Amino acid sequence: MLAWDYKQEVENQVGVIDNETAMEMLANYKIREAMAAGEFDNLPGHGKPLDMDKLGEDVATKIMRNSGYKPAWADKKKKLDSERGAVISTLRSCMQEIEARAGACAAPMSLELVRTNSNWQLKAPEIEEAIKAYNKKVTDYNLAMPAQLHMHMLSLEAAFARL
Repeated sequence: MLAWDYKQEVENQVGVIDNETAMEMLANYKIREAMAAGEFDNLPGHGKPLDMDKLGEDVATKIMRNSGYKPAWADKKKKLDSERGAVISTLRSCMQEIEARAGACAAPMSLELVRTNSNWQLKAPEIEEAIKAYNKKVTDYNLAMPAQLHMHMLSLEAAFARL
């Protein structure tokens, strides 16, 4: 038995204990119980000073990452990044086809010039629909995330500029 007794402390409290206080006391009890059982003895970095430079990162985020936890939004962001890359890749391959058909002596391609190309006019609805679907997913993602985690929408002009 521990020198500190959770039940005894609860009995010693004057008045009614609210849920938050009871949870805090229980958490402290569980921590002390684990310490007494030696469960914290072999943790990485045990006995070493904290590197204060590395504490600039959100401590909770670092703990979760080191324990293998991955928040659901991280997977959503990864999928959106992949989808953005796919849209830009589709646009790039379309541009390469247009440039190949135009020949080596053609002037540098601008978005306005590309829009007059018949090959572009065949593929444009598919690309524009992909951008629209991507932007809808980004909007849904952004509505669920704090501002610092927001993603940017994709426009045809911005995608073309990345080529």
